[in-house]
Amino acid sequence: MPSIYFQKNSPHYWIFYYDRFNPNPAKRKQRFNSKIEITSADKKKIELWLKTGADPSKKPKINGNEKTKQIINALIQGRLEKEIAIKTGIKIKSPVKLSEGCEEYIANKIKIGDRKSIKSKTQEMYRYSVKHFIEATGRDDVIHKYYPGDYAKLMALFEEKDYAEATRETFSNHLHILWNYFVKQNYCLNNIITVYQPATIQKPQDIPLNEFKIILRFYSKQPEKYEWVYYLLLTMARPSTALVQKRSKIDFTRKYIEMLNVKGTRKRSPYFIYPLFRELEELIKRIMERPVVDNSDRLFSHFKIGNNNYTDSFWWWYADQKKLKMVGLISDTYEMKQIRKTFPSYAINELGFSKEEIKFLLDHTDESVAENYYLNLRYDTIRDKFEKKRIIEDYPNIYSLDPPIKFDPDEKEIQRKIDLLVKKHRNKLNINKDELAEMLKKNIPITHIARKYGVSDVAIHKKIKLYKLKKK
Repeated sequence: MPSIYFQKNSPHYWIFYYDRFNPNPAKRKQRFNSKIEITSADKKKIELWLKTGADPSKKPKINGNEKTKQIINALIQGRLEKEIAIKTGIKIKSPVKLSEGCEEYIANKIKIGDRKSIKSKTQEMYRYSVKHFIEATGRDDVIHKYYPGDYAKLMALFEEKDYAEATRETFSNHLHILWNYFVKQNYCLNNIITVYQPATIQKPQDIPLNEFKIILRFYSKQPEKYEWVYYLLLTMARPSTALVQKRSKIDFTRKYIEMLNVKGTRKRSPYFIYPLFRELEELIKRIMERPVVDNSDRLFSHFKIGNNNYTDSFWWWYADQKKLKMVGLISDTYEMKQIRKTFPSYAINELGFSKEEIKFLLDHTDESVAENYYLNLRYDTIRDKFEKKRIIEDYPNIYSLDPPIKFDPDEKEIQRKIDLLVKKHRNKLNINKDELAEMLKKNIPITHIARKYGVSDVAIHKKIKLYKLKKK
């Protein structure tokens, strides 16, 4: 490691440098005058040391200045570059910082018109992973200056922020891919990143069907949301796939839907076929009665496609999940993508579907399984199994509850809680400014006002701020 030192009779800093790659052992130790004047602070340390006897064991540590640090860094960088050149036989390219290397990798992976081009969300994940690494190490440095101890700092940051196991695995995996690229580009010698291995592997959780029916019932008075949730169940589609589903890709004559797999990249076609059975056909015809909003031919054109994430249009799902759990109607809050796992478990347990058929319907990417089984699979065989039993009970109007869906336990208690949630949502939007001002004038407590309208006191405070009212 290069270092600075001083000589008793010299006004300048001196540099000591050990070049272990020099073929002549006698010339490996190198010393030279930097021609940089010693700072006043370091001079005081030296003078005090000389006055007290100049004991070699108590020689003061000098700090140098920015110019000496630049020389030290240049020597370190040169040593690393020489090490890489000797071990690989390739001279290292011009120094590249981590953030610059990340952008270079992303630019190389963006291929216009190519399905293998990385999506914008994936690009942001690489940038976000690098941002965490820079935060953990405290520097955006030249790539080959990072070492395995910096990876340990990243793990310590994850621990400090209490990140989930899956999050740690995702970030470390993106960094591992980046470092592989850096090694190939001769920006560094080794990959210092190890993909984090979760202590426990959590399998995707489905939504229990009885709880899903409660969720569906909650949206029975909101047709657009009801249709969307019901469609995700019947098609087992990813929300991102359903969001871009085209009406022209639904064939009512031959009874199938062409779905776009927006997640995977395919050798032949990005589309896969899904059977159109009676229950799904009824639902889709209802949806197609709605006019197309954005002239895009999308089945769900009334839901906008977010810039970075499909969830931008479905914030209401996550808000409603918290409400339903709070009143005890569901046992947990579920992500929208978990609907995709709900129907397969029902189809296997209730309809007798085989695992191979489920893999087919979910558009599994295992090419060997597709070649051995899927090519000979008949769509009408699967469709017949769908026809045996409805998932949601048969009633004339999918928006009405006549006859009502049957639940266990007590049906009336479930309906009472749903009505209460709907009532709260409705009342929250109808707090009159004059009424609120009058209640505040009478010094009625905020908690009492909130209880009257069936909302939280935070909601009342927001209305007070919105109406610019004064409160005592």
